[in-house]
Amino acid sequence: MKQNLNSNFTKTDGAKLEKKLLSSIDEKIDFKIVEKLNEIRDEMKQWHSDIFDLVDGLGLEIKTGRDFRLITTNQIVEVEKRTGDLEKKVFGQVVSA
Repeated sequence: MKQNLNSNFTKTDGAKLEKKLLSSIDEKIDFKIVEKLNEIRDEMKQWHSDIFDLVDGLGLEIKTGRDFRLITTNQIVEVEKRTGDLEKKVFGQVVSA
């Protein structure tokens, strides 16, 4: 803008002022957008972390269940074998259906 206080405000001065104001508004809008994007990214990181925590817990439960099934299956097979051996000793030859 002109430094001389006696001169009138011209179209050129208006254009410069408009450009400066628009530039300032753009910077503020850009800052707000970046700020909001950072908030969204932080929330997404938290959701991502929560999902992985849930999946880790679920994975541990699945592994525990598989281990339990393996152990109980082996115990059942072992008990059936022992029972079969005892039946053979007591009753002779036994045919399972």
